[in-house]
Formats: sequence, C-alpha cells, structure tokens
Amino acid sequence: MGTFFKTCDCSKPTRCPHPYTPRYRDALGTQREEGDYPTQDDAIERLNAIYSEKRKIAPSVAEARRELGGKTVKEYAESWLPRQRKMTDYSTAEHVSSYLNVHINPAMGSRKLNTVTPSVVEQFLDDLAANGVGTGHQVNIFRTLKSILRDAYAKGAMASDPVKGVHTPEYVRAKVAIPTLDYVKKALAVADEDLALEISLMVGCGLRNGEARAVSLNNIVADDVYRVHEQIHSNLHRPAKLKHRKPGEFREVPLPRTVREAMERFEEKHGATKEGYLLRGPSGYYTEPMERRRVRSLFENLPAEEGVGMYSFRHYFASNALGKGIPITDVAECMGHKSIEETYRTYRHLMPGSITKAPESSTPVCGKPSDYSAATMSTLNEMPEPPQPSPTLSPLQRRPWPSASAPARFHRIFAVLAVWLAGTGKDRYYSRLEHVMDARFSVLLALLFVPLSVSLWIYARDEGKGK
Repeated sequence: MGTFFKTCDCSKPTRCPHPYTPRYRDALGTQREEGDYPTQDDAIERLNAIYSEKRKIAPSVAEARRELGGKTVKEYAESWLPRQRKMTDYSTAEHVSSYLNVHINPAMGSRKLNTVTPSVVEQFLDDLAANGVGTGHQVNIFRTLKSILRDAYAKGAMASDPVKGVHTPEYVRAKVAIPTLDYVKKALAVADEDLALEISLMVGCGLRNGEARAVSLNNIVADDVYRVHEQIHSNLHRPAKLKHRKPGEFREVPLPRTVREAMERFEEKHGATKEGYLLRGPSGYYTEPMERRRVRSLFENLPAEEGVGMYSFRHYFASNALGKGIPITDVAECMGHKSIEETYRTYRHLMPGSITKAPESSTPVCGKPSDYSAATMSTLNEMPEPPQPSPTLSPLQRRPWPSASAPARFHRIFAVLAVWLAGTGKDRYYSRLEHVMDARFSVLLALLFVPLSVSLWIYARDEGKGK
C-alpha cells in the first residue's frame, strides 16, 4: 500500500519532531511522496485514503490514464490543438502554433505528461524571462501551456494539478503614446492619399488599422454613423470578421462630418471597387504590407514624436473623447474593446484627475464635438445632472415631531398605545377573552379604551392644527 519515513538524520527518528513523509504509487503507477505529516497516525491515515481512492478506479481506466500520462507534451499538444474549436484559424491558432514551436516544444516537448509538476512549469517561466522574452509574450505562452496541461489533467494524465500555485507573469502595460494635434495635422498633409484617409478614420472614428483598410461608403448608415463589420486581415490580406466579435457582428461608431466628406472626395477622385472598398491594391484589397510601406515613408519624411506609431492615431481618438467628457463605457464600445477593463487599463491615465495629459486640442481634427451624435456623444455634455435620490425616511422622520407641552406628550403616548392595542395586540387580548373568559379583564380593557380613545382624538386635533 505504501510506506512512510522521515528525511532527517536524527539518531532517534521516532522521537524527533520532524514530520513523516508517506511514499506510495498513484493510479498511474508513478511513485510519489508527500511530506509534512506530524505523526505516524496522520501518515497512515493518508495512505489509507490513497489506497481507498485507488480501489475505486477500474483497472481499464487506470491503464488508459497510465498510457495517456506516458505521452510527451509535444504529442499531446498535437492532438489538443485541433480540438480548440473556438480558436480562429487565421489568427489565434497561428499564434498558439508559434508559441508551441518556438518556446514550449523546445523546452518541454520531450517531457512526459506524468512528470510535469508545478516546479517544472516555474522553471520554464524563469527560463523564458532569462532568455529575454517580453512579459506580454510570457503571459500568452503560459496561458497556452496551462490550457494544454489542464486539459491533460482533466483526462487523468496526471494525478495532481501541474500548474497549481503557479502565478501568471505580471504584465504591466506601458502608457500609450498619443500624438499631438499639430503632429496629426502634419501627418495628414505629408502622407499620401491612401494613408491619409486611413489616418482620418483612425483619428476621427477610432478604427483599428485593419478596419480602416476596409473602409467603404456602403458602411455609412447615417450622416453621422459608420458601421464597422469587417477588417482586411494582416495575415490573410482579405476581409475577415472583427476582433473580439463573431462572424456577422458589427459595431457602430460616430462619423464626423470631415471624415465623411474626405471619404466622398476620395470616391469622386479614385472611385471604388464593385464591393464598395475605397482603398485597394493589386490583389483587390489594401493590405498590411502596402500600409507598412506608406507608414515607413511617412515617418522618414516626418519624424515621429517619442513613442508614436501608426496605432497611436487610434489612441488619439480615445484621448480626445475622454478629454471631451465622453464616458469610458461609450469609448470602449466605439473602439471595439473586448471589455471595459481593457479600455481602463490602456487609458486610465487620461481619466478625470489626470486628464491634463490628453492632447492639447480644443476641436477634434476630424470634426467638432457636436458631430459625435452617435452613441449619445453629441448631447452628453448638455445633459442635466441626474436628480439626487432622496433618502428613505420613516413616517416619523418625514415630518418633524412638533414641540409640545407635558399634557400633549401624555396624550400622544396614550395615542400610540391605542394604535398598538387596536392593531398588533388585539388578537392576543381577544383570544385571551375567548379562552379565559375573565370578566375582570374585560372590564379593565373597556375602561382602558376610553382614555386611549380620547387621547387619540386629542392627538389628531393637535396634528390638524399644526401644534
């Protein structure tokens, strides 16, 4: 069944204070040890519990688990990846495959599943940090490895959770770089027409790069509303669903007048494809490599401000909206974030209290605040303050108790007694009259009702006079 022992070198181990360590074989046949049992009885009780648990597992199940636990991490990952139906083949699955091929398999691919322990995973994370892998990549790599190991543990490949107690690497997001209004205007003047239109959509509507590359006049559903329902994917170079959205889902963003007019001027000068796309390339779509070449040329002709990149033009939209008092919930919806936590983590330094760090601009580059009529943006600053809810008061608190003389207070006390006796106390006294039939009590009750009734009448009269 198993044994127990002490790891110390004491001459009299049965009398020393060191704990006992049980040794046993689990359902997969792997020898294991557990420590920190203060007495022999505790160690024996643990071994009995393990033995009882092993007896509940059928031999065929134990053999299947033993066979599964003998697989390597790489072999199991190859069967695990095709079963992840929620992953997008052209996006997330490519990243996961990269994590497996570049980081996980070289370090842990040959290790058997039943030998993976939390200490092994901790050492793997330490090696990632030592090799200079960024904290953000460490988080994604660990999530992938954790999903694989937890899936194997759920199927019985390990007897204990291999990632129990292992903490996710802490990723602290750096503050985003936001271009100034002056730099945005210069960029629109220096960039070529295709890139200028893309920058206008990112600055004025908060679109991502891929969403701006898929710009179309067909997506204008109102004079001041633009519907975003697809992107030109960076890897596929063709239309794909939105990030954090299911196929067919969309979001609507405010469309400033100047952005709409820029789209119309571009269509008059260059036309559009039969699908309605304004930006196009040799393959029919305006792809990420085409954008990259234009961005490189832009920053060569107009050196970027510190930390500013192409994606910073999208950050300008968020900073400008928050600076104009737009609620962060509306900003998160317009930008298409997965949750408001993402918006808060990225732009919390722009929230009220530190809003002075926002770009020094009085008017958005692509329109006035009044152009933001979608999502309640145009009337947000004009909305009156919501009425403050009045506190819940008891009937006695709603009306101050007027000052009264001693006789008046006496009558009010008797009035309260009358109400109580006629309400909550009547059932008890009437029941007593019915069962006990005490004549003396009946007379006393009748005599008591007379002064109580008079007091109630006096109290009502005083209240009517406002005393």
